[in-house]
Amino acid sequence: MTKACTSRCAPGAGSFDRFICHQVGSTHRRKLYETLGLDLANLSDDLRKRYKIKDSVKGVVITAVEPGSAGADKQLKAGDTIVEVAQEAAANAEAVQKRIEALKKEGKRSALLLVANADGELRFVAITLQ
Repeated sequence: MTKACTSRCAPGAGSFDRFICHQVGSTHRRKLYETLGLDLANLSDDLRKRYKIKDSVKGVVITAVEPGSAGADKQLKAGDTIVEVAQEAAANAEAVQKRIEALKKEGKRSALLLVANADGELRFVAITLQ
């Protein structure tokens, strides 16, 4: 089901069992598909332009949401940006994955995400960790 990364996404990217890496042009995306149903990418100038994300927004951008997933149930959409996971800044896609895995190991059944839309409006989303 999960396959190791064969491109140069990040050091050790192939070891993340919940991620599958995809090469898209010169950028790489990681899909946290099994737990949240989200396709995530580090915020870049290209992604800011594509989703019209303001410069003030910092975090990890959602590039796709699987229908029927935990992310879809919470009405997350492509172009939303994860700013924090359980009150820790989302510095990059790897940090989001590590925080989700840590919460699961702690026995948490859900994670509180701080999510910004393209205009920078913030909302909290409690998402199930399955």
